[in-house]
Amino acid sequence: MTHKTDGIIFKLADESSFRQLFDRYYVTLCMFANEYVCDDLLAADIVQDCFVKLWQSRDGFTYIHQIKSFLYTSVRNRSLNELEHSKVKSEYARKVMDSHKDAFFHDKVIVEEAYRILQEAIDSLPPGDSGRAERLEGNRTLPKEDRLPQAARLSEGLLFPALLFYVIFS
Repeated sequence: MTHKTDGIIFKLADESSFRQLFDRYYVTLCMFANEYVCDDLLAADIVQDCFVKLWQSRDGFTYIHQIKSFLYTSVRNRSLNELEHSKVKSEYARKVMDSHKDAFFHDKVIVEEAYRILQEAIDSLPPGDSGRAERLEGNRTLPKEDRLPQAARLSEGLLFPALLFYVIFS
């Protein structure tokens, strides 16, 4: 570390001089980053990343004002990039929610209506067919002739409509 009495020349030659610089500016830079991102942990990550970049390019700096300028500019740019990234993620999430909102509602209505129809069909079975209703509700194993086709069991999502079809048309 080269350090003159006027504090202008500052050489980052070793880890101890870098540590001294880190200790001197870390908290201030975290507060600076937090003014942009409003998240203490994210601000700390940003500042740490900027110090890593400084360490990687430490040979290019001679004066303390160069180092401070690099750190503040890097922290600002990285904070703005994080804000832009957050904005893009929020917009994408909003678009996904908007596009799936109607489909989700539609799917839930279909499932509930199919369940209601299936339940009504089971309830309407004559008393002699109660064993059949119990088998459909899962209380007994279906005999081989009453089993659903293999294709209907391939997906859990298809099982309910297959049962509905089985009850209505058998």
